[in-house]
Amino acid sequence: MTKIQWLARMIVVAVTCGVMVSFIGPLAAQDNERQPIHEGAVGDLSWSSDSQFVSFFDAFGANPSVHLDELSVRSWQKYDPVTGILTASKTWPQQPMLTDDEQDFFRPTDLPDGSTTYIFESPNKHHLVYCSPIQASPSLLILGNRAGMELLGLDDVINNPFIGPHSFRVIWSADSSAFVTIDERQPAVLRYVTNFDTWLRSTQVTRLHKRDFRAWDVFDLSDDGNLVLVLGDTVEIRQQLMVVNPLNLSENIVLQTPDASEITAAIFAPDNANQILFVSEQGLGLYDMESQRVSILDSSITAELGVPIAFSPDGRWLAYQSLEGLFVIPMSDYLEE
Repeated sequence: MTKIQWLARMIVVAVTCGVMVSFIGPLAAQDNERQPIHEGAVGDLSWSSDSQFVSFFDAFGANPSVHLDELSVRSWQKYDPVTGILTASKTWPQQPMLTDDEQDFFRPTDLPDGSTTYIFESPNKHHLVYCSPIQASPSLLILGNRAGMELLGLDDVINNPFIGPHSFRVIWSADSSAFVTIDERQPAVLRYVTNFDTWLRSTQVTRLHKRDFRAWDVFDLSDDGNLVLVLGDTVEIRQQLMVVNPLNLSENIVLQTPDASEITAAIFAPDNANQILFVSEQGLGLYDMESQRVSILDSSITAELGVPIAFSPDGRWLAYQSLEGLFVIPMSDYLEE
């Protein structure tokens, strides 16, 4: 995307936001009270699985289809919201540092063209998820156990795993007991993986693309890994925000949020399992599952036109793009502690 295209798109966002403010009411916070951590457009905006930092690259002039190790066209950045330190990186900041023995065993750099795979590390640092040519296919999904030096092919081929987390994502539960993977195919191929903590051969993989249920996007896992927050379809319902029990789809909870197809980011609220934080075209919102009430917390933070936006996995931070640049804000600005 050129700089002119980006500015044109962001002007549309600004005009739209202005219209929505007139209907929704006063803002909870103003961007002019905050300072951006980065000026300009960003790509591959995502948080580390332990919520310690957010990473991105400068989108101006970057080729979004490049592999992880084609460094010359990407300028990676890593931001720690607690210290406020922004650090440049020569590669994806979330890529774990492997020992020589781990490199030899897991072989994440053995792709046919010599490039390196993205590796998604669990919050407790014990497990790795990546794609590798160790098996027959160079895009076979692999689960690795660092402590036991084990690996397991999960019998799933990922559509396009080597060009970044915008096309292939792994979301971990806070306790590292489960994860979900999703790739760019639509409807998305959503896999729920659990029961791997003591022995990889006991791993259970559940594929959520049944005839009576489709997932279009996945947003979050509950802290204990038992529930998944998705944008999904059922036979009766079209694209609704849903809380899914992947091992028993009959227990799905359909959330009565308006225009759920407009939601591009959502997460279980910190310290309250009955609340969902989300960002839609209407703004940053909070949904209470008990009252089924939707509250717009800030109508200036919207999900217009694919502008990058991401909650930290613990729900305590929000990174979002605006005309002024990239902001990272604490959700304590809006939530009671």
